[in-house]
Amino acid sequence: HWLKGSGMVPGALTGKLSDFAGMLVAPALLAALLAGLTGARSRRVLLACHVAVGAVFAGIQLSPAFASQWSALMAGLGHPWVITCDPTDLIALPFLILSWRVLVPEMDAARPTLAPLQRSAVGALSLLGLWSTVATSEGNGIDPDGVWYEDVQGNLAVNNTNDFEIALHIRTLREDITLDCDQVSADPGRLLSEDAFGEAVHWSLPARTNVAVELDGVRDCGAAWIAG
Repeated sequence: HWLKGSGMVPGALTGKLSDFAGMLVAPALLAALLAGLTGARSRRVLLACHVAVGAVFAGIQLSPAFASQWSALMAGLGHPWVITCDPTDLIALPFLILSWRVLVPEMDAARPTLAPLQRSAVGALSLLGLWSTVATSEGNGIDPDGVWYEDVQGNLAVNNTNDFEIALHIRTLREDITLDCDQVSADPGRLLSEDAFGEAVHWSLPARTNVAVELDGVRDCGAAWIAG
């Protein structure tokens, strides 16, 4: 979180580092939450937590429909979360194995069951920690209502001026498409058909927020197909 927006490292790298950290700590926090609330402590529970974290993470990166549903769930819980499906983030999944290798030796079967008050405290702290792993934002990304959003940077931005969440489908030009910028700029709606654009990225955009669109920097000009 400290590195995001600092300019010290590329944004893509901080995103991957955030994913790596999430895969390391999220299973432990989920397991601690279950232990604190229910007293359940076993390798089977810990394994289930690792599988659950990996399944949700993979689903978000691979399925726009799942990502949209997850975003809606987070918004319903008071934590709006704009998601971009990025299959390259799946390189973080092996860190679940590292998490397992580190956590299992720390388990002590002889440790007495936590007292109810202790379990409640552990559950509350674990829930707070687990919540903080799902997304991070820069400190200056807080709106007047106290909700955290990340700053966005791109070639263009789409702003949701409504008081409600909207769904967007954003498609950038296919790599094999070449443009005559002067000609296309005269009438892009007529000269650029839907077939010229690639696979859609699906967004759930909360009220009064923005989403940035990165265009291909190789071309002299670019275009995006945006629907919702």
